[in-house]
Amino acid sequence: MKNLKQFFRPNFFSLLAIAFSIFAFGPFSSPQKSVSVAADKMNVFYVGVDNPITVAVEGIPDEEVKVHSDQVKLEKVGIGKYIVKASRLGNVKILVYGDGFETEEFEFRVKRIPDPTAALYMQNETNWMQGEISAEDFKQAAKLGTSMGDFMFSFNAEITTFTITRVPANGEAIELRDVAGGSDFGGYVRDLIDAAMPGDTYYFNDVKGKFPGMDKPWKLNSLVFRIK
Repeated sequence: MKNLKQFFRPNFFSLLAIAFSIFAFGPFSSPQKSVSVAADKMNVFYVGVDNPITVAVEGIPDEEVKVHSDQVKLEKVGIGKYIVKASRLGNVKILVYGDGFETEEFEFRVKRIPDPTAALYMQNETNWMQGEISAEDFKQAAKLGTSMGDFMFSFNAEITTFTITRVPANGEAIELRDVAGGSDFGGYVRDLIDAAMPGDTYYFNDVKGKFPGMDKPWKLNSLVFRIK
């Protein structure tokens, strides 16, 4: 009987190990929940545009998941869906926390949107960058706008001012400076475009535009059209 009591007698070091396990991991430890924050379009954020993200925590209802950042604005738009709006360049952090899982922090880089390209938009919404064009097609020009190529984000961008020059095949050049952009061609600009004849050359220079994330107008590319 004595040997049996000795067998069940608590060992100091065993008790210490058990107490440490309870303190460190809790009485009922469970694996850490998987937490994810994914940018839906690109792996970075861009200033001045809506950056959609998806937030998910394994096994945790969406209403119990909290998302916060002191460096960007967050707007919830659906289950696990948020819009991030960044106003400065650099790196930003997004915090995901709530009951039932450990808080996690995710870091993203914020960049300026790529430079838009100036383009001549026609009445049918197609656009020309430059090159040879028939007089008939050129007269369908509606306005000077911007093109972003395959950039995945949509945003408001407008041409603020530009200079248009017509160099006829025979005669002196006619130039209109600091023309206001942002709307369809009218007035003297419309008259100058409607005067296009084979052999003429048209220049759009000093093109400036205003875009998200830019405090002042940005200078864009020039356009040259040769009328055939």
